[in-house]
Amino acid sequence: MVRLVLLVFAVLGAEDRIATKFSDVDLDPPFDKYLRASVALMGASGPKILKLADGKKVVIVVESVVLEDKSPKSILDGEKVCRLKALRDLVAGTQGVQIFSLQKSEDQTVNVRTEQGEKYKSVSQYMEITEIKLRTVARDLPVVGRWKSKDGLQLYLAIGAVLDKDGDPIAVPLPEEK
Repeated sequence: MVRLVLLVFAVLGAEDRIATKFSDVDLDPPFDKYLRASVALMGASGPKILKLADGKKVVIVVESVVLEDKSPKSILDGEKVCRLKALRDLVAGTQGVQIFSLQKSEDQTVNVRTEQGEKYKSVSQYMEITEIKLRTVARDLPVVGRWKSKDGLQLYLAIGAVLDKDGDPIAVPLPEEK
């Protein structure tokens, strides 16, 4: 009985913390119980792999993007970007990526002569071009959650799957219509 009471307080406490940091929280089962258990899981980008006692694994990848505004178009664009970032994170975390980077730095000193005398200006330019190459086919994971920051200007999206002991996806029942 004491365990049940502590569990209820822990869940209620997590819900309060989630409500103070996030809004419009929409999470699908069974992923909702893992994400709601920790505000840190909901706020931290990247893949999370949870090993369950029965040998199964839950994979959840969270990504976020800052929205231009609160319009439906901005939210839809944000969801597309988050989904691509989440898939990239999943592949990078499991198979790795090749990253090429070109860096260029230029410094100039400009001498300007005016009627008041000479002035010197120092101008520095720095440019970095980074290219990331992936050569793989990734299994697409369904979206299992969406939420926003409290002010509604940052969108979070989670993709996920439940895997068996061999790492193969297990069918998760679809959430009921709301």
